[in-house]
Amino acid sequence: MRICGKLSVFAPVRGSNSVIDSSSSPKKEKRQARSSRWAGQTSRLSPRTRNAQVGLYQSGDVDYLVGTDAIGMGLNLDIKHVAFSATAKFDGRRMRGLYPQELAQIAGRAGRHTEDGTFGVTGEARPFDEDVVEAIETHRFAPVRKLHWRNEALDFGSVERLIRSLEEPTGNDWLTRARDADDLLALKALAALPEVRDRLTEPKRVQLLWDVCRIPDFRSAGGVEHTTLLTRIFEFLVGRGLLRQQAQTLGLQDKVQFLGFVERSAMPAVYAQADIFCLPSFNEGMSMALLEAMASGLPVIVTTTGGLEELLDGNGLVAPWADVEALAGALATLAQDDPLRAEYGRRGRQIAERFTWPAIVQQYVQLCQRVLDRQPGRSRHDAH
Repeated sequence: MRICGKLSVFAPVRGSNSVIDSSSSPKKEKRQARSSRWAGQTSRLSPRTRNAQVGLYQSGDVDYLVGTDAIGMGLNLDIKHVAFSATAKFDGRRMRGLYPQELAQIAGRAGRHTEDGTFGVTGEARPFDEDVVEAIETHRFAPVRKLHWRNEALDFGSVERLIRSLEEPTGNDWLTRARDADDLLALKALAALPEVRDRLTEPKRVQLLWDVCRIPDFRSAGGVEHTTLLTRIFEFLVGRGLLRQQAQTLGLQDKVQFLGFVERSAMPAVYAQADIFCLPSFNEGMSMALLEAMASGLPVIVTTTGGLEELLDGNGLVAPWADVEALAGALATLAQDDPLRAEYGRRGRQIAERFTWPAIVQQYVQLCQRVLDRQPGRSRHDAH
């Protein structure tokens, strides 16, 4: 019996004021615009929400746009005045004052070279020193003495060698090694976990781990939560190796084949060699693999996820989602019942015939015709 399967920025209304709070305190943002209509934006908001808030400002529905220094990241808004309610920020490690060049980047959002803009402070922010004001207005700042640098020639021989290559210093006087970035910190954290280290059996695995660690913390979860997510992603990506190891432990290495990626042209042969198709998915929509198996005359087993049950239409066995014992029972049922396998295979092929390209095209034509027939003054001759 052979079984196959597939395993942040704010802006006010046109010509109004923008309040910038680099400390990212929502309470302070609200207090600054208590008596006026305002929209808000921070880096934690989704892109859709940020765009909606900007739309409120640009359309004139609100008077103020209140946000963090994300407003300095490139939005082209109709801002005439930028008011700082704070001049310090958390840079990922500590609270520090904004540098003059950073203040200038944000203040420069007022006017945007189309007209003169203004900037100042509000709320609890202390007035700028005269030299800071002059630096912003004349755009003259302390020269850059060194550029941050990180070695790009990475060594994936082992995780220790990878970390050493990332921490390699530079001999160039114009360059300085950047502090440990989030991806390197994540790499060090995951490399210290036994469940991760045990899977670093070859350079390709080390490179895969590095690719996973470079996934940004989009949720701004930080710390243990983000590390846990990266660990789960890595374990998922190397799961095939774990399954092979588990099969060997159970003495099934001669009875289970892991085909990996199979070219589409070779799939008919895979289906032809199988007696049952099993799709134990955690998440599926309209499964093309399931339709292909049914078109090949295979009896199928699916799980209660997505649209699999609807597609199956009673012509196969369904196991509850993530229920291993029920899945094993369904496999045993089909394996021991030749007539049931044959019946499910025959009926499954009939279902799959509804989803061939000619059949789909015909259904679309019929749907369009029904829509046209409902329009007054239209005839079938007109539709052609």
